[in-house]
Amino acid sequence: MTALVIGHSSRSRWEELIKGSIINRLVRELRTVDILIVTEPKTPLR
Repeated sequence: MTALVIGHSSRSRWEELIKGSIINRLVRELRTVDILIVTEPKTPLR
């Protein structure tokens, strides 16, 4: 695998501190994989 596309978590900062961040874990463990993180737009697209 050379690339991974994932959605951004909707967890709050507190939840990330308590439970950990899956994105940070992936970045640490998949050093040779390009990781692209996408989010939903703040305003709906027309």
